[in-house]
This record gives sequence, structure tokens and C-alpha cells, in this order.
Amino acid sequence: MLGIQSVKTTALRPLEPLERDMVSVYDLLYDSLITIDDNYLPQPGLCESWEQGNNGKTWTFHLRSGVTFSDGTPLTAQDVVATAQHILDRANDEGAQDKGYYANLNYFVDKITATNDTTVTIRAKRSYWGLLYALTFPILPAAYVTADNPPGTGAYVVSTFEPSNYLWLQANANWWQNLPQVREIMIICHNTPGAVIESYEYARVDAIFTRSVSAAQYRNQLETLLMNHSASKLSSINVRKAIRYAIDVDKIAATVYMGMVKRTDTPAIPGSWMYNNNLGAYFVTDPDAARTLLSEDGWYDSNEDGILDRVDGKGELEKLSLRLDVYEEPDNNVRVEAASPGGSGDRMHRVGTHHGGYGKASESGQLRPGPDLLRHGRLPRFRLSADEKQHRQLRPLQFQRHGRAVQGAAQQDRSGQLCGYSVQNPDQVR
Repeated sequence: MLGIQSVKTTALRPLEPLERDMVSVYDLLYDSLITIDDNYLPQPGLCESWEQGNNGKTWTFHLRSGVTFSDGTPLTAQDVVATAQHILDRANDEGAQDKGYYANLNYFVDKITATNDTTVTIRAKRSYWGLLYALTFPILPAAYVTADNPPGTGAYVVSTFEPSNYLWLQANANWWQNLPQVREIMIICHNTPGAVIESYEYARVDAIFTRSVSAAQYRNQLETLLMNHSASKLSSINVRKAIRYAIDVDKIAATVYMGMVKRTDTPAIPGSWMYNNNLGAYFVTDPDAARTLLSEDGWYDSNEDGILDRVDGKGELEKLSLRLDVYEEPDNNVRVEAASPGGSGDRMHRVGTHHGGYGKASESGQLRPGPDLLRHGRLPRFRLSADEKQHRQLRPLQFQRHGRAVQGAAQQDRSGQLCGYSVQNPDQVR
């Protein structure tokens, strides 16, 4: 028996998930062309092999033979193409505010075609092997890409679905791999993350899907602070570096998180192939370096009020003011404490930057350009990003304040990543 948070999902639409926990449920029902293993490396999924050509601009994928959907229909290359094309069409729809959960595919794929029933060819927009990480979307039958509860190639099928109540899954007799040992799964829906955790703690469920920081006592998760690169003040690499130099990550870890965390310097799991252990010299607290970088961008305290300012393009004086958006959980205020004055505000060395307050955020709304915001919250799933435009890859965490969502991209560069730490037991630091 599994526990999830689900109140919005009224129909099963794997290409258009409304809730993060439902993405995990869809993983049980649908397979993808490529899977990511426990070492965060791409492995064959519905394809058995692939090769690249034309210096990484052309990719050819060969599908497994004998794979069928849960209704017995054979999987073909046309199904893969139809699924991907549906994602691309939505991502390219200029009139659509919501570009779709898998819209990042559009940044990698220029064209996708079926060479024959078992071969898919992709013409890439750039020579970048990160394309493989974008091919983890669920594959649907060509005739059912917009249907509710479409057949899948996954380990389970839906027997019963009562929205906001429960899902009853049964093993897929047509699954192309060995029949799973667990033949039936009951998934119980909860209203809040706290209710999910409570069900697990009281053994009402055997396992849970959750993004809650409170669940970190049972497993590790990454807490991170991200910058909105498209914001006017944060578009400067000097400002981004200065903020990073000004924040005392170790003090936040020692005080707000009471030392029960392991520091990381990039949004990747330490010990994985993606984590770079040689960047420590770039992630240090150095207020003098921060002041120097800001002065290079013209930020000075001209009126001696303790806040840096400069004359903008209109000849008006603007202050260097930043605001934090925080993903808040009702049952745990660690992130709010880290973001608020007395939290990171007092742990950011005084370089003349104004702490513009913080906004409590919720997982709702669409990704649209936001103001000069930093973003603090959990990265539930790391996905490679080709450039700053790839912020939709982090869509599992969307933030909204006063009806306006905030965008941000997790970049493993020296300017964009502020800090990170892996929470071990946040329940003890409420």
C-alpha cells in the first residue's frame, strides 16, 4: 500500500500531470524510451540500443521487439513519434500558457521521424548528449496521446481510480519484462504532505511518494537555493557571484539546520558521477570579494543608507534589492527560517544588499518570468539542463506568489548555484 498527495487529478493524463506525486504513479504504468539508473546514467528503456551520427546531431534508436501495450497492441516507432510530437506541438504553441510538463524536449529535438516500425530517428538542435535525459517521457499509443487513462507498457495497469481517494493497480500481464512480484498495489490519496507522512509513520501505508522536507528523516534529499537568471539584477554574473560570496552556507547549516545536513556545492548528489569535488575553492564566504564584484557593476552606497544603489537607464536611482520565494510546508518552517531575516538574512554578510523579504510559495500556476527573486526549496529530481532556458526541467517545483509564478534554472556553474545541503532529519529542526 502506497501513500501520495493528490487532490487535483481527476483523470489520468501521463503527458499532462497536475501533481508531482502522480508522476511517480505514472512511472508504474508507463515506460519511456530511455531510463535513468541509480547512478544517474541513461540506460535503454523501450529502445534496446542507440547510436549517434553527424557529430551528435543525428540519433537513431532501435526499439525492443515483442513489446506491447497493456491492451495487447504492439509498440511501434509511430507511437514514439506521435507521443513526442504531441509534446513538441504543445511546447511550440505560442498561445499556450502552459507548455507542458515535458516541454524541455523542445530544446533538444528539431525533428523526430519513424524510419520503420522499429527505428526512430531524431535530428537534434544541438550536439549534446543530454538529449538522452530528455527522452524519459512516457510512451503512449499514437491513437491515445490525448486520451484519459491510455494503455501503457509499464509494469501495472489501473483497475480502479477514485479521484482524491485511491487507485488500485494490478500487474500488467502483457509487460515486456518479468511479471512484478508485487501483483497488486493500493495507492491512497492524501490532502497534504503532512497527512502522507503521518500515514507512513502510523503504518497505514507501506511506502510513500513525497517531496516533503519532513520525509528526509527516512531518506536523503537535496535542499537548494536558486537564482532567476532572467531577472534584471540577477542577469549579471558579477551580482550572482557576489551573492554567493556573501552567503555563509556553513552558518545556515549549523544554525537553521542544526548541523544535521551534509553540504554540497552543486545541485547533484555527492558521490554520483555528476558531482564535482574540485569546486570547493569557488564556493567560499568572502564579503570583500562580493563588494568588489558589485562595485565593478556600478553598485555603490551613494546616499550612505547602508544599501547599494546605482543610476539606471532612466536616470533614476535604483537599490540593489532582492526577494526570496520559499516553498513552504505547513508542518515544517525550516525553509522560511533560512530565508527570513534572522535566517539567511542575518547569515548574509553585509555588503549593502537589501533583503527584500520572502514570499511563501505553493506548487501551483505556470512558469512565467518572475521578478528579481531567489528561490529556496527542494530539488526533487535532478535533470541535466543545456542552458538557462531549460528551467522547465525543474517544473516539479513551481512557485507562485500573488498569482505570479517564478522561474529559475538549476545551473552547475560558479555563478548560478548559491548553496545546497542534503537534509538528514529536518523533523528535529522545526
